[in-house]
Amino acid sequence: MSSDRMLTTVLGAYQKLPDPSMTSKILGSTTSLLTTLTNPLNITLLTSQLLAAPAIWATHALDLPTCLRIISIYNTAAITVLKQSQSNDSNLLGYPRRGGGLGPDEWATAVVKGLDDKSPRWRHVLAIAGVLLGMGGQGRRGLSRGLRMSVEGALIMAANMAMEDPKEGFFVGGEATLLALNHTFDLLSEPAKREIRFDLVLPIAVGAMVGPSGYEMGQFVGTIDADVRVTPDNKLDWSQSSRGFLHLKEVTSRPLVSSMGPFSRLVAYTVERLQAPKPEILHLVEQLQRFSQELLLQWRINKFSAIDPSDLEARLTPETSRVTFPALFQLLKSSMFATVVILRSVLGRVLVDPLLATDTHAASLSSSSLHTLRNLYFISSRLGTASFTAYT
Repeated sequence: MSSDRMLTTVLGAYQKLPDPSMTSKILGSTTSLLTTLTNPLNITLLTSQLLAAPAIWATHALDLPTCLRIISIYNTAAITVLKQSQSNDSNLLGYPRRGGGLGPDEWATAVVKGLDDKSPRWRHVLAIAGVLLGMGGQGRRGLSRGLRMSVEGALIMAANMAMEDPKEGFFVGGEATLLALNHTFDLLSEPAKREIRFDLVLPIAVGAMVGPSGYEMGQFVGTIDADVRVTPDNKLDWSQSSRGFLHLKEVTSRPLVSSMGPFSRLVAYTVERLQAPKPEILHLVEQLQRFSQELLLQWRINKFSAIDPSDLEARLTPETSRVTFPALFQLLKSSMFATVVILRSVLGRVLVDPLLATDTHAASLSSSSLHTLRNLYFISSRLGTASFTAYT
């Protein structure tokens, strides 16, 4: 099928009602078109229509994995366009040009022009993030310096506007914006980073981390207890096929959880650069303490909590010892390390900020931090200090 015919077919598919069985095919065709269309106006049209497509967005099942796929589409397309351009530039024998023939700057400009009022700002952030990752990730320098700065500026402007809008700033929109920032943060220049509205980032970030898109206030720990059975020889068995373990795998694979290391460092960076930190940081520490309390409570009602760490191998069945329990503890470690990284930035801010260093606030923040760490002791007590060094 020619690119023009495929474009017509895909644009028609965008306007249909959501059909999960067709989503992957539609998005796959979109990626192909982004790398083969020869007219920049068609790239612009495709982007505009994709970000407003009912077939993709008009669903109650809209979630962060869908948002991550949009980032991935533009990331993959950008890498392909860059490789095609490099191949075409080195073509000295007159072979047919690869792909659509557009250069990286021309292609990226066409994509950005497709970010219009037909779609909300947070979807714009996803597309720009994909372009930036593809053209600038892993040491690639696909864009000219001037356009690279413009793309970074467009990303930050769209992100700030998305977070400022009450209709977009929370739930999928706000969390999608954070997802994009998380994946591109290390690529941004310091001047670009300084333009981020960190006062808007922090409340969305802590909600995303401990809420339904993240660690769900530790509920995944309590729900597995019903699946853990005691064998005749008094060992605990937790099957890989149980509902609790399948849910644990789903939690682990969530976009924010699977990239919690960088995400916690983004939150820490945010804490360090807040202009008026007092209310946001007090709320952050309160939320982390509540999260740690709930996590500890869920652990205590779990059968695994009754086993001394030194007796684990003797008290667990081989499958549980080898597969399911390590997966649970890996997720618990992830939550603990993320919390520690954020609290470290909070206490560092307390030491240098006069508003937080008052007797009342300093004592409250320090006490809450210690309570949080105490609540997480059931995790840290099973680890050595080398684990913290490796994480940070």
